[in-house]
Parts: sequence; structure tokens; C-alpha cells
Amino acid sequence: MSENPNITNYNLGNILQGENQFETGTLTLAAGTSITEGAFLKRGDDGTFALVTDTSTETPIALYIGDKLINSDTEAKGYAVRVLISGRVKADACNVNGTAATDAELDMIRSYGIVPVRVTETNIQDNQ
Repeated sequence: MSENPNITNYNLGNILQGENQFETGTLTLAAGTSITEGAFLKRGDDGTFALVTDTSTETPIALYIGDKLINSDTEAKGYAVRVLISGRVKADACNVNGTAATDAELDMIRSYGIVPVRVTETNIQDNQ
């Protein structure tokens, strides 16, 4: 065969690895902000979840799992979500306010039962 076949990879971005535990709740998203899967979350004083923006002053206790959310309103808005509170995840899919999490930040969530693991995708073809 002289041609390279067309190859389509599916579900390479799945953050979840193995058995995991979740909690449902409300995520409060500030006006004009967005959140992507794998974002570090903290718990607010009112019991809702909120986006961690600075790990030097905020303690992450969960990860956002789901499609990208965008609050284009002019006020903070609450979203019903299911967040990861325990289990294994791809380390490179974790983020702090949209920026890849550092090793030190990944260690922070490990103490709450979320274990980030380095994963090599073996199903990615080398001829793409």
C-alpha cells in the first residue's frame, strides 16, 4: 500500500482514569469568566464551588469535569455541576484558571484524594 490511511482518534482528551468519586453542587462563576475541564476548584463560604485563581492563597479540593462553561453575563452566575472529589486523572489535563498545573500544584490536590498520573497516549499514530 503506497498511501497513508486517514486516521481518526477518538476520546484522547478524557481526563478521568479509572474509578472516581463525584459530588454534585453549584459552581459560582464570576462575570465574564470561563472554566474548562480539569480546572482546580475550591469551596466557598456558602458551600458552593468556585474557580481557584491563585494556589498560593486558595486551597483546591476538587476538579471541574465537563464541557467548557462561559459566563458572559455581567454578574456572577451559579451552574449545576458534578465535580471530581476523589480518583485518578491525567496530570496534563489539570489546570489552574486555564494554565497547566505545576507539579507542586498537582501535589496539592493529591492530599485531597485526587491522584494526577502521567499518561502516554499509546493509540496516537506516529504517521500523522
